[in-house]
Amino acid sequence: MDLKLELIVLPVSDVDRAKAFYEAAGFRLDLDKAVNEDWRAVHLTPPGSECSIIFGTGITSAVPGSVQGLYLIVSDVEAARAELRRPWHRGERGLPRCRRASPSRERRAIESRLSWVRSSCSTSHIVGEGPVMQAITVRDRAAGLAGLSLTEEPYPHVAENDVVVRVHAAGFTRGELDWPGTWSDRAGHDRTPSVPGHEVSGIVVELGYGTTGLSVGQRVFGLTDWTRNGSLAEYVAVEARNLAPLPAGISHTMAAALPISGLTAWQALFDHGRLAAGQTVLIHGAAGGVGSVAVQLAREAGARVIGTGRAAARDTALGLGADVFLDLEADRLEDVGEVDLVLDVIGGDILDRSAALVRSGGTLVTIAVPPTVLPRNGRAIFFVVEPDRARLADLARRLRDGRLRLIVGAVRTLAEAPAAFAPAQLTPGKTIIRVTEGE
Repeated sequence: MDLKLELIVLPVSDVDRAKAFYEAAGFRLDLDKAVNEDWRAVHLTPPGSECSIIFGTGITSAVPGSVQGLYLIVSDVEAARAELRRPWHRGERGLPRCRRASPSRERRAIESRLSWVRSSCSTSHIVGEGPVMQAITVRDRAAGLAGLSLTEEPYPHVAENDVVVRVHAAGFTRGELDWPGTWSDRAGHDRTPSVPGHEVSGIVVELGYGTTGLSVGQRVFGLTDWTRNGSLAEYVAVEARNLAPLPAGISHTMAAALPISGLTAWQALFDHGRLAAGQTVLIHGAAGGVGSVAVQLAREAGARVIGTGRAAARDTALGLGADVFLDLEADRLEDVGEVDLVLDVIGGDILDRSAALVRSGGTLVTIAVPPTVLPRNGRAIFFVVEPDRARLADLARRLRDGRLRLIVGAVRTLAEAPAAFAPAQLTPGKTIIRVTEGE
C-alpha cells in the first residue's frame, strides 16, 4: 500500500485551532495520541469516509499501519524535509509537496485545509473509496419522475468562494426535471447524474478558498445553483453569496420553504413590477407558494390585493390579506377591471387574458412562460428568480417577527422524495424534504 505524503506548513500555534475547526466540521477525531515524545497527533476521519488522516505539531518516522494518508503540520519546512529524506518503515519515500501558509493568511489556510483534505481523500492515490453521501439523483431525462432514485454519490467538491452545507431540510419544484439546468452545466455539457432541489437550509461544514461572510458551524439557508447539484442530498456545495444566515427561532423546515417563494414574490412585485402604495395588484395562485408570500408583501406595502385561484383557496388567500378573491373556475376574470400590476404563476389562457387588465403604464409579470399577448400600453416581463443574500436576510427577519407566514404542507424523508414529486402526492402547502433530524 502506497502512503500519501503531504507537508502542510502552518504556525504551530494554529494546530489547536485546526483541531477545533475539523471537529466542528463533523470529522471523527481521536485526539492527542502520542506517536512519540516529539509529536502529539490527531487522527481524523472525514464524514462518510474510511480514509484515515493524521496531523500534528512535529515530525515522526513511525507511521501507524492503519493510516492511509499522512499530513504533517509543521513550522520548520527544512527540518521536515530532512526528516522525510530518512528511510521509513515502509520503504524509502520521496519528498512530499509543500504547502506554505504565510502568517498573514494563516486563518484562510486553516479554513481551506478542510476542502483540500476532503478532495485528497477521494483521489486515486489514497487507498479505499472516497467519501460518499446519500442523494436523490436523475440520470435519464426520458424516464421522467420514474428516473428519480436514492443513490450514493461522491461528497461534493467545494470550489473557490463555495461552502459545503450539511443539509437539514430541502425544498424542490415539481417542474424542475424539465429545466435545462437539471441536465446540463453552464457550458451546455451533460452533467448527469444530477441532484435536484434548489432550496436548502442547514449547517456550514466546509469553506472553499477565498470564501468570506460565512463560517463553519453557522446555520444558513438559501438557493443552490441552477446548473449544479442541488439540495436533495446530505451535503451540497453552494456559492456562499447565495446563502444567508438563518436567525435563531426559525426551523430548518420553515427556512427551506422560503428562498424561491420569497425571492420570487419580492422580485416580481418590487424589482420588476415597481409596486407602490395605493396601487392595485392582481395575484394569480394567491394561496400557492409564491402567491401566498406575494399577497402578504403587497398588503404590507399598502397595495390593494386581488387574489385568484380555485374555490378551496378562498379562505387562505383572504386570511393572508387579499382584499378580494376571484374563483378562476366560477368567476369572470375580466370582471376584475384594470390593475396596475399582474403577477402570474399559471401561464396559458390566464396569462393571455390578464394582459388586457393592465392599465396604461402598468406591468404584467410572469414566471410561467414568456408572454405572447402584451398589455396595450404597459410592460410585460418574464423572469427567473435570482439569489439575493440581503433580501433573504430581510425575508427571514419578517418570518421570525411574525410579519410573514409560510404555508408548509407535507414533510417527508429523503427516501420519500421521489414519490413527493408525483402529481398524485399534491397536498396543500409546500412539501419539504427533511434530510437531517434536528433543528
